[in-house]
Amino acid sequence: MVKPGSGSFEVNPPFAPKMIAQTREHLHRLLESSSEPLRFVLAVAHWNHPEVEALKSSPFLKGSLLVDKEQQVWMDGPEKRRAPVELLLLVLQNDAAEPVSPEQLERLRQSCSGEAKPLGPRKRPLQPETKMEVAATSREDLGSEPGTKRPRPGGVLWRKPHWKRVKLKRLTCWRRLHDAAKSFAWTTHVTDGWHARNMRFWAKEAATLDGMTGGGVSDLDLAFNQKFLRRLCRARGNAKGRFASALDVGAGIGRLAQHLLLPHCDAVDLLEPVDKHLETAKKTLQQAWPGEFYCCTLQDFDPGRRGVYDLVWCQWVLMYITDSDVVAFLQRLARSLAPAGTVVVKENVAQERVGSYFDDEEGELWRGGGASQASQPMSVLRTPQHYVKLFRESGFEVVMRRRQFFSDDEM
Repeated sequence: MVKPGSGSFEVNPPFAPKMIAQTREHLHRLLESSSEPLRFVLAVAHWNHPEVEALKSSPFLKGSLLVDKEQQVWMDGPEKRRAPVELLLLVLQNDAAEPVSPEQLERLRQSCSGEAKPLGPRKRPLQPETKMEVAATSREDLGSEPGTKRPRPGGVLWRKPHWKRVKLKRLTCWRRLHDAAKSFAWTTHVTDGWHARNMRFWAKEAATLDGMTGGGVSDLDLAFNQKFLRRLCRARGNAKGRFASALDVGAGIGRLAQHLLLPHCDAVDLLEPVDKHLETAKKTLQQAWPGEFYCCTLQDFDPGRRGVYDLVWCQWVLMYITDSDVVAFLQRLARSLAPAGTVVVKENVAQERVGSYFDDEEGELWRGGGASQASQPMSVLRTPQHYVKLFRESGFEVVMRRRQFFSDDEM
């Protein structure tokens, strides 16, 4: 508990001076622009602060009074309590309003005065006293007659567990934890030939909208992304609510770059590992596109040599690289981000708390860590906790999080 000093402002919320300043400016604008009678009554704590002094010297101030802390009352639930500081009442009005009379000021004083309890620590209700003679009598009654047994903690059928049963239960719990940890493991069976299978898969896919998204989700995805990006621009964009430069990671044929990023960014670079997809993007976006086109894999891309980005958008692409590649890629991105730069990651996630699922070229989804699996995975379905762990290892923190749900038919 911090006890404020005389005229101290330190125990008020840090945003209180800003709120007072914005309120004063807003009321001044209203009073200046209104030709009708207009009056405002402000009640603020009488702190020794420049913003409070600015209120007291307002050109629209037509009346004020100070309520002593021994008279001021504030409601604490059903009770009335004394406030710890003096209350300053200010009347701001324009020239069209009638002058403030002393009777009106007195009524203001009475509205916040009265009988009340002084502000102090809340006392807990008294607990009922325990009578020692009752406890002693109960203890004596248990052994008063020969043959009297103490009550069993689990009822009549309770038996003390055998030590082997306890050991088996602990071993079972340990085994479950071991299996969960194993499902995170990126074994050589998982990683060998990983990127080659990815490139072989995407080289077969058509350079069309259905080939990039699987069909059915593009419109829903864009609507959700646009709403998210508008909010992100207001929170982390420049003074115009835009981003100066952006990078579309795994750009494909330029779907997001054209319909999502360009309306909110001055320049957009495209990064795509499959050459035929990037060529389609160049034809679609034409020669006047404000940005560069990079045909490179994520594990080989070094953005530090190419420029500084305010926004990096990674959607449905980190699932095609391993954990170590994700961390290395994000660490390279961090070196090329502008101050307060932002990285957006949108990926499909598993809802389980632990483990990962792997997907092979045939579309078969199976649990990671299974020794009996002979499939060769090409993508991974991580849990949200898994992604947060990778972000922290890369030196990033999560500042905004949203979820979008797709039905089985849409996917």
